[in-house]
Amino acid sequence: MKPKLKKQKLKVRRMPTFNNLADLNKFLSSAIGQQLLFNQDSIKRALQSEAERLQKYLIEEIDKHLMSYQPIEYERTGAWLESIRVNPAKRVGNEFSISITFDDQFAYHTSAIGGEDGYVPWLMEVGWKDHSKQTPHFKGFKGTHYIKNAVERWNQDNKFGFEIRVYHGKERYI
Repeated sequence: MKPKLKKQKLKVRRMPTFNNLADLNKFLSSAIGQQLLFNQDSIKRALQSEAERLQKYLIEEIDKHLMSYQPIEYERTGAWLESIRVNPAKRVGNEFSISITFDDQFAYHTSAIGGEDGYVPWLMEVGWKDHSKQTPHFKGFKGTHYIKNAVERWNQDNKFGFEIRVYHGKERYI
């Protein structure tokens, strides 16, 4: 006796036709359009490439600041630049994400003015005030906004339409 096979319907999605470029763009930005354009591996490669581009911009923005003055009160270690990490892309539900983080081992520096160690990536982004010090750079610093600047540069050529979210701790910054 032969086993009975159930008939299965194969659902084929036809590529729609478009009357103009605006309709095509609308379709391509939809979930279905994105699935047609990208498979999982190509999405991960695109995320990796774009994260590396953002990392490059972060390093360039940091370098711009570092070249702007020569410290007298301390010696630079270069650890801030070494702390930037591009982590592997991952899928959570229907979304893919990739993260760029700062390795704590290199991101925290012993305070040059006493007190707790400082988280350099954040201090250099937003700055600080210390009214007890008289040395200009230690008294206060307005921040470089290197993260905001790098994100702005990256967004100028965001060919995939990816979104960047920047968090400090659990609080969204950008």
